[in-house]
This record gives sequence, C-alpha cells and structure tokens, in this order.
Amino acid sequence: MVTASPELNALLKRCRETPADDMPRLVLADWLDENGDADRAAFIRVQIALSHPSADGGRHRELKALERGLLAAHAEEWIGELNPILNRGFTPYPSGQRPAVPFTFLFRRGLSQVRFIEPTWLLDPALRAWMRSPAGEWLERIGLVGMTPDAFVRIEIPPEYTGRIDLHLRQSGQEFAEFSAFGPGRLSSHDEFSPRDWRHFFDRPSFQTVRSISAEAGVSFLRALGEADVGRLVELEFRCLAESVDLARIVATIPFESLASLNFGPVTPAALREIVASPFLRNLAEWNLIGSPIDDAGMIALCESPLANSLTAVSFPNTKIGDAGLRALVHSPIFANMNSPSLNLMMNRIGDAGVQTLAESEHLLRYRELVLRENSCGDGAAAALAASEFATNLTYVDFWKNRLGDPGALALAQSPHLNKIVDLCVKENAIGPDGAAALFERFTDRAKV
Repeated sequence: MVTASPELNALLKRCRETPADDMPRLVLADWLDENGDADRAAFIRVQIALSHPSADGGRHRELKALERGLLAAHAEEWIGELNPILNRGFTPYPSGQRPAVPFTFLFRRGLSQVRFIEPTWLLDPALRAWMRSPAGEWLERIGLVGMTPDAFVRIEIPPEYTGRIDLHLRQSGQEFAEFSAFGPGRLSSHDEFSPRDWRHFFDRPSFQTVRSISAEAGVSFLRALGEADVGRLVELEFRCLAESVDLARIVATIPFESLASLNFGPVTPAALREIVASPFLRNLAEWNLIGSPIDDAGMIALCESPLANSLTAVSFPNTKIGDAGLRALVHSPIFANMNSPSLNLMMNRIGDAGVQTLAESEHLLRYRELVLRENSCGDGAAAALAASEFATNLTYVDFWKNRLGDPGALALAQSPHLNKIVDLCVKENAIGPDGAAALFERFTDRAKV
C-alpha cells in the first residue's frame, strides 16, 4: 500500500465528492502507477470497467477474474485493521425478523464501502480508529440501511464520518418487504412524518454527516429538504406517489451545491423541463431516466440545456425517444462525454433516420456496444451502420426485434468496418435464408439470427 500523504488524501477526497465521475478515479490510478502501486491502480481500472453494464460476457468474465486475483493478493492489506471487526459474527434482529450481518464490506469502483444494519456500530472504538488509519481514507461511503427518521435523529454521529454517510430511509412503522445484505430492500412508505418532523430531522447535527439519501417519501420530505443545509449532498434517490412534475418543481428549487446523482421517476417531459431549468443542478453528472417517458420533446429539452455539459452517465432505455430525440442526443455534449462504452437505446421508437444520424457521428468511435433492441429500425438503419467509418470499434451490436430484412442483413455482412464484432444479434427480424447465410458466412457463430 502506498504511504498516506496529503496528495493521496486529496485525490481520494475528490473521488468521494464526485461519485458519478470516472475521471478522478482514473487520475488516482495514474498517480498510483507513478508512485509504485501498480496493482491497486489496475484494481481501480478493472472495477470502473465492471461498473459499466456490458453485453460482452467474455469481457465481463475476464474482468471478474482479474478482480478476484487482485483481491486474493491484496484484500487483507487493503482492508487493514477492520478484519477483526468484520469477523465478530451476527447480530439478531428483533424477534420474528430474519437475522442480519452487522455490516458488510465491499469494494466498488476502487474504493471501499461499508453497509450497516445496526447504526450503533458507528460508535465502535475499533471502527472509529480504523477510520483514521490509511485504510480508512479509502472508505467512500457508509450505508445506514433501513434506518427510520426518528431513529436517525437519536444518534450522535462522530465527526470522522462526515461526508460519508449514505442514508437509506424507511418510514416509522413500515417493515421491509425484502432485504439484501448488499443493499436496501424495496420499502413501502408514505409521508408519515409531518413537515415539522422532517424539519427537525434535517436540522439535527447528524444530518451534516450525510452525503446521500435514498428514501420513499413525499412532498413534505422534499419541501423540508429544501429548507435544510444540503451543501454536502452528492446523491439523492426517492420514490413516492405524487406527480413527477410536482416533485421536479420542488427539486429544482433546492439549493444543491454538490449534487452529482439524481434518481426519481418516472420522469415526464414536463418534469424534465423543470429539472433542466434549475439553477442549482449544474454539477449533476448522473441521471437515471430508465423507464421515464421523456419522448423526443424531453430529450431535446435535455440536450439543449446546461445539464448537457455536465452529464456523463444517463440511462435512456424505454424512454420513448424516436429519431428526433436521437438526433438531439448525437449532436449534444452528452453523446461525446458519456463515461460508458455501451450505448443502450433499447425499447424506444428509433428508426432508420435516427441511426443514420448516429452513424455519421465521429463520437460513435468511443462506443464498443450499441443496443437498439425493440425499436423500429429497418434495412436503412443496418445499411447506415454498416457503411459508417465510425463503427469500427463496435464489438457488440443488437438489432433484436426490429424490422431488418435480407437487404439489411447483406449490408451488415458486407460491411468493411464491422471487423471487431464479437456478437451481432438480429433475432426476431424479417431476415430470410439468404440474409442469414450471408451473416453466418461473415460472422460465423458470432451472428445470432
């Protein structure tokens, strides 16, 4: 392990403050290489690659094998003096509930995380001492899972945890529907807390240790959050039954300074316009839009907004975008700045014209995987991609359940650019024997027809 230093601590602090951005972690990896810790640098890069969803099963298995080897060689060193605490065994839940491990430890994207069921463990002297050790500097977050608001306000959280607490809230009186030791279960909750209760919750000194909130709450929760000091918050996830435009209107007025990741939904075009107009979300890098019916109008509004310059991780599957929406995306900074090598546009309304625009963009070179499953792509889309000089780095292409016929299949088979294909999926199209034969001749079993 590289000896702790002000420079290393500053790099780690930057990683903690920008959880959705790969770049600070890659800078950290480069610094480690330059300072004699090539294995930890490699571990960071491997975990970053694993954090991006991939359809390339072979590449995923290769990365997992590298990860396992590095952990086998270095986990004890990297965990440090936390090992005796981790080995203390089980703490039972109240009678009638399943037992749970006191806390779980894992590495994610190169840094470490701890998740608790019993928050009093935060007061453990050995854990507090570990937090001040070189290994503790690598701790990105401490998840308090299944915490009720009234239980949280009774805890005086020590100052060494400031900026590292992930609070997964459940409402008082509500039980877990399910539980995983590696994350919160899905909860059933409502705004049982009154606005006054929420204000008390956010006014507590313990709230100033929180970096992330995940909650199933409602309008009074958000309104009280808007009156709190939210300068340390970097991630916010919430669910409730209110209209998304009402929630978005409140979120847009909260004076966030550091919020990097946002997840609520489903987001409608009207809700999206409220968010992108906010003057307080200029640092937003990650926005989960999966399943949000933003359609073309929402995509265009997003791509024309200032957020297009900060977002590096956006999810677009099942967002009802069509050719106009894809055209806006391709011409926006989002397309050039996405930190994932996979462009997943499945379950939308994209047709030939949209793929033609995509194929003409030089930024397509930065993507290895293109997923257009369940769209409206025909032979024109396949021909455009096959003729694109910017498609040369694609290893995985998915046209499953579109409108391709033999002309499209022949175009793909004769492409001078698709030479790195590992998997080409064209199932559930109108491809006949001639098209299938051409694909098998070119791609052999890499073609799934």
